[in-house]
Amino acid sequence: MKTLSLPVFLLSNSSLVYHNTRKYFPNLYAVDPVYLEKGCSGNTLKQEGVFQAHTNAWKKIREVNSSKVLILEEDWQFASTPSYALSQIFKSSTLPDEYIAIGYCGNDMACTQAYLMDIKLAEKLSCFDVCMIKTKKNEVCNVDWFLSSLYGAGFFKARTVYYPNQVGLMGKGVIQQNQKKGRLMGKGVIQQNQKKGRLLEEVKERRERITLNFTQPIKPFFHTECLYAVNKFWSCYRMNNHSYSFPLVGS
Repeated sequence: MKTLSLPVFLLSNSSLVYHNTRKYFPNLYAVDPVYLEKGCSGNTLKQEGVFQAHTNAWKKIREVNSSKVLILEEDWQFASTPSYALSQIFKSSTLPDEYIAIGYCGNDMACTQAYLMDIKLAEKLSCFDVCMIKTKKNEVCNVDWFLSSLYGAGFFKARTVYYPNQVGLMGKGVIQQNQKKGRLMGKGVIQQNQKKGRLLEEVKERRERITLNFTQPIKPFFHTECLYAVNKFWSCYRMNNHSYSFPLVGS
């Protein structure tokens, strides 16, 4: 079975998910989910907890000896055959972009199901704290929109690895979200459905490998709900990196 030696950070404390993920990604690190009783950002507790788990992973990235790492959320699933997906992830890891969306939604980096992050970007983000986010009532600045806004403001280079959405999954890319996986993974009927899906994918891939681009640029987009967080982050970053020349958003 084909595997990928690239360091992978899995946002999960499930031993079953860890075991199944390690079959394909042997160089695997677990990052515990964050469950909050009280928040500080204005997001929902769940959104803030997910955001905090991602920032914890970014801090751990700096501890591994690799220029890029892959970050996976717990309910990930291959949208293509594993061998094809792994080959695309490996090829993507050689690109110069600091952020590469492997599993995503829309055209603006929405959803952080799976992404490659350069260690240099992780070091830049080390200044960030979730409590820098201050949203108004009924507004959201989640991890997806924060990263999208930093990219839209020109803070780093990014692109996507395109693969069409598959039936029963959410998003695009060679890894997509299986919303049932966290509850039902390991049950017989789900395993059978996954096997059936892979057989269908093998037929589809023969056509798509010829017609699809390997990667695509991401449309720059800035979420105004994240304006305060981005400016707070930039202020902190510029205090520690005097050569940084980007102005504050709106200044």
